[in-house]
Amino acid sequence: MVSEHTSIQGVLTLELRDPSGALIERHVVHNLITHRGKQLLARLLGGKTNGAINLAIGVGAGAVAPALEDVALASKLGEAKADMTDPFVITGQVRVNVKSTIADGGTVDKPLPLTEAGILVRVGEEEPVLFNRVTFPVINKGPNMSLLLSWDLNF
Repeated sequence: MVSEHTSIQGVLTLELRDPSGALIERHVVHNLITHRGKQLLARLLGGKTNGAINLAIGVGAGAVAPALEDVALASKLGEAKADMTDPFVITGQVRVNVKSTIADGGTVDKPLPLTEAGILVRVGEEEPVLFNRVTFPVINKGPNMSLLLSWDLNF
């Protein structure tokens, strides 16, 4: 008898780069898929949604550990449109990558202190769903720096 237990896992890679594109710092962190994120997947599977789906990655300064009940970033400071690859199979799992770059934010005198991120899924005119959330060591993003967020989601 074949048995399967499916879970969703996400790994976020953050890369802060200076204006010339040189890597300043890099972090790789595991995230938590929220209850609302899982409910959204179930709604999509059952055809219980209407409207176009748009993805963004939000960033903030919240330091409280992610929880299944999270519905928003603790202290959102910005977001950027995200793109997703077509699903592909690797080592027996279906994987997609969601990627975005935060270009704006921070000044010379006051860098943007980022410590959290999450994928925001908008379906039609509905409020965005916080699909997942992660916290990480503070990244001080200054002007002219870019922060690439690349999320691998495994199903």
